[in-house]
Amino acid sequence: MSRKERKSFGESRPGPADIGRTLAAAVEHHSASRLDEAERLYHQVLAADPRQADSLHLLGVIAFQRGRHDLARDLIGQAIAINGAVPEFHSNLGNTLRAAGRLDEAAEAYRRAVALRPSYAEAHSNLGTALNDAGRPAEAEESCRTAIALKPDFAEAHSNLGNALQHQGRIDAAEAAYRQAIACTPSYAESHSNLGKLLLDHGRLDDALAHLRLAVALRPDLAASHSNLGCALRTQGRPVEAIAAFRTALRLAPGFAEAHYNLALALLLAGDVAEGWREHEWRWQAADFPGAARQPFTQPRWRGEARNGETLLVWGEQGVGDEVMFAGLLPALAPPVVVEC
Repeated sequence: MSRKERKSFGESRPGPADIGRTLAAAVEHHSASRLDEAERLYHQVLAADPRQADSLHLLGVIAFQRGRHDLARDLIGQAIAINGAVPEFHSNLGNTLRAAGRLDEAAEAYRRAVALRPSYAEAHSNLGTALNDAGRPAEAEESCRTAIALKPDFAEAHSNLGNALQHQGRIDAAEAAYRQAIACTPSYAESHSNLGKLLLDHGRLDDALAHLRLAVALRPDLAASHSNLGCALRTQGRPVEAIAAFRTALRLAPGFAEAHYNLALALLLAGDVAEGWREHEWRWQAADFPGAARQPFTQPRWRGEARNGETLLVWGEQGVGDEVMFAGLLPALAPPVVVEC
């Protein structure tokens, strides 16, 4: 081989057909949840063509699946900068923004997706979820119904519709939506979990437990289902089993504030006061904690430090029963103290 031939061989690069085959193989691995293999091949494609938008987008999807939301947003944003006409790019960007709590931005991303493809049922359903999370359940309902009109057997859209209806206090309609989701896809664990929690909240404990146990059997990795099951077990007077369910939820999602708060209640019920009160500090971050929504004060919370003559305000964060139960501790507080009751 001549020197010129050796140089030519060393500088060869994959052509478009090779890139296409590598990308197709990566997508096949990705679809089968072989994320490491898919990621390696997406990087191979980008080594040959750094502006290959599909590979950037799908690497972002893998990052999102692994909980690396900042990286996911960056990668998908790069894909959009290269080709902003792909609806899936915008919808998946919306997913990363919603996971970060940036709900208005998420809604805008979903709206861009449906503007590019009005028949995109998944993006309409995702928009409904973002709107519901943002406290706009009537708009969420409209988006979910659009998704269902486009795709009547879309279980996730029916379940999201149930969430929006429940948020509006339309309990019977919400239950019907969850049951329709299950009718469309009996193995859809999220619907069983949502239905179980709704039934639990309205006193139908046996039916709730059946759906919640099925949810955790179908999706053992779904933290919300374990937490909801824990609530049902605690209501049934089985705190030890409830504690185990909450701990499973927290292994899956360590920052899950509602699971921490509900674990606290189960621990206190079981007599584990020390850990129970530690976990109880999570209540302020839990969406289902009634005190967090109505706290009217801007002053810093007292954590037992020296007050140097500052007045301590004690207020009833949870209800009259708790006020009565804890009133016996008031004499232990050094004055000045003001009690709101």
